[in-house]
Amino acid sequence: MPKVKETKITIDGKEMFAYNHPRPSVAVDCVILGIEKPYLQDVKILLVTRGNEPYKGFWALPGGFLEMHETTAVAASRELLEETNVSINPKDMRLVGVYDRPGRDPRGRVISIAYASPILYIEDCELRAGSDAAKVGWVPICTASEISFDHDRIIDDAIHSIPPKYLAGMLRHTNKEWVDNDERARGHIHPR
Repeated sequence: MPKVKETKITIDGKEMFAYNHPRPSVAVDCVILGIEKPYLQDVKILLVTRGNEPYKGFWALPGGFLEMHETTAVAASRELLEETNVSINPKDMRLVGVYDRPGRDPRGRVISIAYASPILYIEDCELRAGSDAAKVGWVPICTASEISFDHDRIIDDAIHSIPPKYLAGMLRHTNKEWVDNDERARGHIHPR
């Protein structure tokens, strides 16, 4: 068996060891659902149009690559702000899942950690595309098509993780009280 070669690298002023073997990249993706007042029945998802290859011009979840000094929740919050102008406290992000199927990203071995936020009021968000997002917008969940990567699976997993009594209420306009009284559904948006 060949001997593994190690080298020293410096991250944030600290010397660390790095081993000479292939490493996957770590990315984050954000599932952000929104509803419009006063209807509360048309659930939409916040998507960006990719400005770069791969999948240039296709819808995607806001997200990007983890920086060395960040936790994945902090990276998700940062990418969301950079690409959409929507600010969510990392503490309010909920883990949806880990997406690690080899080949899920044509750029190489990329493992994505997906997060969801509390449901937002659409009119409270001042959207602005930034970073590598060409456009940003709210799209009805049922009409979102041409989604890049495996983001359709991430969206499906996020929606299925919402407690059924809340999701049913949003879709049938019967749960206005929950949305109005839930602090997580409002107040954590800080448009710039």
